[in-house]
Amino acid sequence: MSKALRGLDRTIFILLALVLIVLGIWPILMYFNVAFATELARWVQHDVWAGIPEQSWYIYVLIATGIIALFLGLWLTITNVRSHRFNAVESAVSDDAGSVTTLFNSAGQGIAQSLAQQPGIQSAKSKVSVIEKQQTLTFTVLAQATTELTDVRRLVEETERDFRAAFPDAAVRTVYNLHFDKVSK
Repeated sequence: MSKALRGLDRTIFILLALVLIVLGIWPILMYFNVAFATELARWVQHDVWAGIPEQSWYIYVLIATGIIALFLGLWLTITNVRSHRFNAVESAVSDDAGSVTTLFNSAGQGIAQSLAQQPGIQSAKSKVSVIEKQQTLTFTVLAQATTELTDVRRLVEETERDFRAAFPDAAVRTVYNLHFDKVSK
């Protein structure tokens, strides 16, 4: 998900939350006869609002609003549901004999399994995704609580060197999330 889409999603949900909070608090304040809430209720002219559907322009505004809301809703749904993953990456080096395509989901799972078998590592998982328009291979490594951080960093650095040696022309960013297990008594 891009930063712009995240920002738009958060803005929409913050505005929606604020509107719902105001609409929830307003009747409560009116119940307790709070002055500004009661004045706001008197300011709303109910007969004017009730007469709006009888206006000649109302149907056109209703149709235009419905069409805009439909397209905006479809666009938001599609952009939020669309998969942000990748798998196959073609090698930049190719010749007349062909090219090499690497399936990074499978390669990442193999690397994660190898990491999980190392001493001091409890588990490792991999995930391929597109983060900020860049193909990213993310490893989440859970180390045992007794493992030294320097040992885990050394293991990650070796894994990164091996990965870059195996895929020298891969335009894939790698991210290693290191976690330590809980300390037990």
